[in-house]
Amino acid sequence: MERLMAGMAYISLLLLALLANSLLLLCFYGERGLSANDWILVNLSVANILSSVTRNVFACLTIFGVKGLCQVDLFFLAIALYLTAYCNCFLSLNQTLQVLKFKSTWVMRQTLRLRQHLTLTLVSIWGLCMLPAIHVAASTNFYTNTTSRDRRTVLGKCTLPIGLVSKVSHIVLGDVIPLTIFLGSSLILIQKLWKHKRQIQAAGLAQAGWRNAKEKRATKTVLMLLAFYMSVWGCNYALGFVRDSPSVWEPKVITKTAYAIISALIIIQGSSKMRAKVLKVLQICPPYPSR
Repeated sequence: MERLMAGMAYISLLLLALLANSLLLLCFYGERGLSANDWILVNLSVANILSSVTRNVFACLTIFGVKGLCQVDLFFLAIALYLTAYCNCFLSLNQTLQVLKFKSTWVMRQTLRLRQHLTLTLVSIWGLCMLPAIHVAASTNFYTNTTSRDRRTVLGKCTLPIGLVSKVSHIVLGDVIPLTIFLGSSLILIQKLWKHKRQIQAAGLAQAGWRNAKEKRATKTVLMLLAFYMSVWGCNYALGFVRDSPSVWEPKVITKTAYAIISALIIIQGSSKMRAKVLKVLQICPPYPSR
C-alpha cells in the first residue's frame, strides 16, 4: 500500500507538471515571429517536461522494483538539468540586454550576437547539454545486489565514479557559470527596478526610465524565475551533502518537479497575453449571454 501511495504521488506531480507546461506551450502555438525570449521559454518548458517525466516516471518504476534503468534516467536527467540552467542563463542575459541603455560590455555584445543567431544558439545549448549527459550515462555503474530501500534512495543503486577533472568540469559547467550569470543579471535588474522606484518617488512619473510597462513586468518575471531556481538549486545542493540518507531521493524529486510546475505558472502570470490565452483554452470565464 505504501508503494502504491508513493507511486500515485509521483504520477500526480507528473500530471501537474505536464498540465502547467503544456499550457505554456499552447500560449506560443500558432504565433508567428516569436522573439528570442519566447523561443527560450519554449525550450525551458520542454526541459521542465523532460525533467518531470524523467524524475517521476523512473522513481515510480523504481518503487515497484524495476531495475537497470539508471543510465537512461541519468542521461535524460542530465540533459534536462543543464538545459534548464542554460535557458535561464540566456533568458536573464537577454532581459538584461533589453533594459540596459548602454550595451558596450563584452558580455552584452556576445548576448546580442547570440540573439541574432538564435537557431545556432539553441542548437549549441542542446549540444552543450548533451556532452555531460553522455559522459554521465557512460560512467554509470549498476549494482544488482541492492535492497528496495537502496533503490528508492538512488534509483537502482547507481554509482557514478568520476575523476577529479570530470568532477570539476561538471561543477563549473552546471553550477559556477550559471550561478555567476544569475547573480550578475539579478543585481543589474534589481538595480534597474530600484532606480525606477526612486525616479517615481522623485518625479512622480509612472514609467520613468522604462520604455513600457511590459518591459517592467518581464523584468520582474525573470527575477522571480531566477530567485526560485536558485532556491531549488540551494535546496538540492544541501540535500547532496546527505545523499546516503534513504529519505533524500523523494525531496529532490518533489523540489525539481515543483520548479517545473511553478516556473511555468510564473511565466504565464507575468504576461497578460498569456493569461488571456490560458483562460481561453481552459474556458474558465465563458461569456454569459446578455439579458
